[in-house]
Amino acid sequence: MPSISHSEVESYLTCRRRHYYSYVLKLEKNVSSQGQARGSVGHAVLEAFYREFIGNGIEAWDRAMTVAYDTFKKETRWNIVDDDKHLKLKEVLFDWYFPFEPYVSKGYEVVAVEESYRLMYDEELDLSYSFVVDMVLRDPQGRTLVVDHKFLNDFYTRMAAELQPQIPKYIGALRGLKHKVAYGEYNMLRTRPLKKSGNTLSDRQQQLTIEASSTRVLRSFQEQADVAEEITLLKTEPIEEIERRAWRVGSDHVCKFCDYRALCIAELNGEPTKLMLSTEYRTKKKRVTIPVSDDAE
Repeated sequence: MPSISHSEVESYLTCRRRHYYSYVLKLEKNVSSQGQARGSVGHAVLEAFYREFIGNGIEAWDRAMTVAYDTFKKETRWNIVDDDKHLKLKEVLFDWYFPFEPYVSKGYEVVAVEESYRLMYDEELDLSYSFVVDMVLRDPQGRTLVVDHKFLNDFYTRMAAELQPQIPKYIGALRGLKHKVAYGEYNMLRTRPLKKSGNTLSDRQQQLTIEASSTRVLRSFQEQADVAEEITLLKTEPIEEIERRAWRVGSDHVCKFCDYRALCIAELNGEPTKLMLSTEYRTKKKRVTIPVSDDAE
């Protein structure tokens, strides 16, 4: 069953070559970049922390903090998460985020953490949409929201967040799975030190609410479905044809931090890549999706 994620659509629209390496050849770097490692460890810590509150409420706070710190120690054994251009991730999480935690401490109920879903939206073409939501909450007014954690150099502006389709797609897909989701939020933690304003809470963490209209949700999901259909049809072609049509965007903004930059340049220049592929890359592991029950709220 073809299933195209938001991340795959984003990769395809950004650079066909990056999509080819990542989602056709299914390659990933053996060693993560600083930013990727920081985000990976940060997400693991927040997942461990918030999972303790499911069905338990604020009473689980002390245990959740212990689990979060244990997870941080475990994850940082295998990931380099700091450099001189960023705050220590430990400081970001334990000095700034948890002391001013914006959800459980404010009366939000944790419903789900790092849950995987699959929405079948086109039975004729056998197309589905797979996605993983960092967190599903119920706010003090009883409304359900989705939260996506972001570890960033700089916070999203309102305009940038309004243009991004990730939260609207999640809202639409969850509504399609009979979840009564009202809105979403980007939970943003800034890891870059600031020269001017210093260290205030608003400098270190912000929550940006996305009140997506029905029109916004439908348009974002329609674009997801249209691009997913194009990708699915492309993948039926012989691998040689897919490779030929994996065009490079050739933009410094896109290419500067791309994991596949060296491989891309080597192939472009006709250089051998066998050694690079065997030493610097590995095959991605497939993530298991969890089916949603028929009585989902």
